[in-house]
Amino acid sequence: MIEDAMLLKRPDFYSFVKFAGLSTFSGLVTHYLMNPVEKKLVDERNVLIATGCDSGLGYSIAIHCHEKLNISVIACVQHLKSPGAEKLRNMFEKSKRFHLVELEITKDDSIDNVRKYVQNFFERNEDLEFTALVNNCGIMIFGETEWLTNRMIESQINVNLLGTMKLTHAMLPLARRYHTRIINVTSHCGIQCLPTLAIYGATKAGLASFTECLRMEMKPHGVDVVNFIPGSFWKNSNLASAQLKHSMEMKENFSEEQLNYYGDHFDRMSLHLSALSGERSPSLLEDENIMRTFEEALLEVPAKSRYICEPWRYKWYHFLFKITPTNVRDWLVKKFTALPQFEPKAIKN
Repeated sequence: MIEDAMLLKRPDFYSFVKFAGLSTFSGLVTHYLMNPVEKKLVDERNVLIATGCDSGLGYSIAIHCHEKLNISVIACVQHLKSPGAEKLRNMFEKSKRFHLVELEITKDDSIDNVRKYVQNFFERNEDLEFTALVNNCGIMIFGETEWLTNRMIESQINVNLLGTMKLTHAMLPLARRYHTRIINVTSHCGIQCLPTLAIYGATKAGLASFTECLRMEMKPHGVDVVNFIPGSFWKNSNLASAQLKHSMEMKENFSEEQLNYYGDHFDRMSLHLSALSGERSPSLLEDENIMRTFEEALLEVPAKSRYICEPWRYKWYHFLFKITPTNVRDWLVKKFTALPQFEPKAIKN
């Protein structure tokens, strides 16, 4: 009886739903009318620091920001003699707005050296502004979780998550001083992880969570923290260039039982993923939408918490991933990834 008395009568319930819907709609309209999105104006006095500039997204961001946005760039590369670093050095050898710095994101002393370099840089150039930090370093190793070695698991965690956290932590005092925008590059795999990418997906999901919490922590201090999801660009990236080498290492570490159980399936999977292997010459991303979305993440005021660049195929699949039951979602994931499927066989004793 008490519970029945507490329930809304049906007409009252419908009225409440209408009221809530209209209030939400009018609130959203008012918000966007009162808070129009603008783009921050930038020039050579604005400085962007980006990691992972040896190839792929970081390489393209460094060039785009220097050439198209006309801002100053500090490009962090893993090795100063890498093909990407050499190409950037030759491209901008006469520019006073472009600077190359070596960063090994897994080493604390390297992170501290970059922090000192950046701090000294702004002390020497008091007229410049630390506009953005783009955390783009990443490594991706395909393989079912049982196949991966501890080294492969740890390297992805150390590069994609722990190293990025440590670098961001080291830069926060400067970011607070300059009201720097921090842009963390995550992945669709952090939203819906895919088979053979359990560790990579976990690191990107962790980075997305870190980004969201840091955004709330730094907001009172005038620091925007943004999650940027760029979509797929593997043809222009060396993110998984060592996949063949990793596959060989996995198989070398298999037990006899694992070789017997996974043998044919592992070989078919390795062959399927072999297209990802091989060092690619550093080149600009072919998809212009990625750079367009990155510009929004960098310059929009007020900043959104997340910026996603994705083709319609991604949009459709990820929408279905959210609304379908588990067994249907599993089937959709298989269709989306198109990976070789395990076929049980008689196991030799």
